[in-house]
Amino acid sequence: MEFLPIERCLMDALLAGDDPTLESLRAQYAGSTVAKREGTGSGFFLDLSVPEGVSPSAPPALRIGDVVFEFAGFPDGGEAILWVHDGRLSNLEAFARGGVWPEGAQLESVGYFSGPERDLDWLRQSWGD
Repeated sequence: MEFLPIERCLMDALLAGDDPTLESLRAQYAGSTVAKREGTGSGFFLDLSVPEGVSPSAPPALRIGDVVFEFAGFPDGGEAILWVHDGRLSNLEAFARGGVWPEGAQLESVGYFSGPERDLDWLRQSWGD
């Protein structure tokens, strides 16, 4: 399955930045597809399929979770998390902070916990968790 526009937007934000790990993950994402899509009521969860032969990233296991977003007409917004296992993109999770994903959700803005610009130093430190 192909990525939906909202999923592509979140993946682009999650993988943005001048960093070798993010660059490696962007190369994986370029050929990736959605293996499974599940709505959770409060958001969605994707299992990702990365083509064989794509180089794994280092570190091999990490969580990228500094992306926040706002919905048009919905005040609480949400958060997105990307999971990497064995050096490969594994899962994308997005959820509404208010607990209910709005019907026909449209992203109004996407940013980071640190603001409109990503704090790459903080992100790299979070990979050690």
